[in-house]
Amino acid sequence: MGGLTGTVHIHGRALRVRVSEAAARVLAGRAGGTVAELELYFSCLVRKRVRFLPAGERDRAELPAGPAGLRVRLRPVAGRACAVEEAADGQPLEALPVARPEAFVPRWLHVDAGPGGLAGTFGFTEG
Repeated sequence: MGGLTGTVHIHGRALRVRVSEAAARVLAGRAGGTVAELELYFSCLVRKRVRFLPAGERDRAELPAGPAGLRVRLRPVAGRACAVEEAADGQPLEALPVARPEAFVPRWLHVDAGPGGLAGTFGFTEG
């Protein structure tokens, strides 16, 4: 399996990042860079997902670049109510203040690309 691997540090913890060759090609074609936002959603359920966003000037200044220039940030959020519909895209979310954000940093992030664009998964156990 080809691709690029590297490590970024979030809140002082190492996150191993693997970017497939296909994802590296997509990332190379994006002007200004890309941020992989690792969203942890807490409500009556827990959801984790990776969102790929254009990197703004502040992102480029504050977030270190990983493989293929990918920048990574952690985003813990909470829903306003406990309802499955709340977890759907487009529902209002609130930043979740956490006393120890390093405890929520996953161990790995895998990024790939397919017909639908970039896709990512992350986990908290070795993977």
